[in-house]
Amino acid sequence: RYLSGGEIVLTGLMWRRDAADSETFVAALAAAGIAVLGAGDAALGSVPADLVAACDRYGVPLFAVPVDVSFRQIGECIASAAGRAGARGRSMISAMAAGRRLADLLPQVAAELGVNCWVLTTTGRHVAGAPAAAGAGPGPAGPSHAGAAAGRLTDQLGRQLARAFLTADRLPCTVSGGPGRRFSLFAVDARAHHRLAAWFLACEGDPASWSFELRESVDELLTLAALERAQLDEGLRVEGRLGAQLAPLLSGFAAPADIRTRLAACGLDPDGQFLAMVASITDLPSTALAQHPASTGLAAEVIRSLVPETVVAALGGGTGDAVLAVLPVPAQRPGALLDTVTAGLGCLEPGLRGGRLAVGVSEPATGAAALCRAVVEARHAHRTAVQRATPIAVVSSAELSSHLVLLAEMPADRQRTFRSRLVGPLDEYDRDRGADLVRTLETFLACAGSWTRCAERMHVHVNTLRYRVQRIEQITGRDLGRFEDRVDLFLALAMRP
Repeated sequence: RYLSGGEIVLTGLMWRRDAADSETFVAALAAAGIAVLGAGDAALGSVPADLVAACDRYGVPLFAVPVDVSFRQIGECIASAAGRAGARGRSMISAMAAGRRLADLLPQVAAELGVNCWVLTTTGRHVAGAPAAAGAGPGPAGPSHAGAAAGRLTDQLGRQLARAFLTADRLPCTVSGGPGRRFSLFAVDARAHHRLAAWFLACEGDPASWSFELRESVDELLTLAALERAQLDEGLRVEGRLGAQLAPLLSGFAAPADIRTRLAACGLDPDGQFLAMVASITDLPSTALAQHPASTGLAAEVIRSLVPETVVAALGGGTGDAVLAVLPVPAQRPGALLDTVTAGLGCLEPGLRGGRLAVGVSEPATGAAALCRAVVEARHAHRTAVQRATPIAVVSSAELSSHLVLLAEMPADRQRTFRSRLVGPLDEYDRDRGADLVRTLETFLACAGSWTRCAERMHVHVNTLRYRVQRIEQITGRDLGRFEDRVDLFLALAMRP
């Protein structure tokens, strides 16, 4: 009853009368969530096998305390290590209070500890990172690697770790990062954010091999990262008020001079190049929103985790919980931003757990006047993304010339009616007779009416294909030799059933 979790418990085994007592004792310790059990061998001469077996069953780490080592010595050793770690933690927190950032402090601390560690978002973006101590060689976290020694993870590995963080049943967890590399993942202030929008700390190595001092230092790093996140969130609240003033101007085609003023107030260059983005998260399980009831706020945090300079605001006008984001396009690599956004959002699918993320992205727009047009493009692209039956749909305005855009504007009930009239009889025929007419029609149209290519793709004889097409024409009353009828059937197949 005196345990609150995370303790090192030392015992002289005076409670043990027979083997069954070990099961009862260890079960209680495991339920309390202790860190490790130290068993002295003074009373029995050794640690009994039944205690070892019970600890193994309940996953409780166990170490033996020889008779010549007092519990007091262990306590003093732990207190000394905790004092060193605590002093370092207080020093780092003071440095942050004085204006230093996590990106400045993390490399310094990682070098002192000899462990590679990074703070990442769930989209794989690096918030801060650090290399191992120069020339230190293998440290507590394991051997150093060329990628880690460069002071950064590859983008691919960062996204891999983000997916592992989102899918972990319990945190912290240890995952593989490739041959010979292990990473331990810790949530940063997990109680304050839905996991989709959380930060996490990735440390190279397995905590089982870490010293007590290193474990305490990792806890201090988590405190620092949580402090950095809290400071960022405070700044975003101010930015959110500015963004709320900008969004109506962009949606209402206000005067360019007014838009320029608001862009400058948000810290953006009014003459710069931008992407407009509209995003929404829907259908999340109710339990997933227990810590983050506003899905609009969650969508905003997800977008900010991709590009921190983004200005995000709730978007009204019948768009539900959608948010509008204005992303500054880097002058060095203007074409890379959309690729970064798409790759980052792809990491989030495991964390949606049945929910859906729909994103519409505009073409690049230069200057305040063009930004209004970009917002319209993003809105249209978002409507198309919402219609797609995939967990994550990212649609750029480059796709707006597709027939799918017209379908996105059509009400769902009208789509179902149109499809039912043209394709419904084929669906019914296939169900009743086990035929394959709908797939035949789809393949025939995809092959632009080529009998040879369609027959090869379906692995049937051309005469069999001709019979099926004739049956399709009889059932639908359409002539597949006429362009207009082909278009009608093609659109009907593309509509929502």
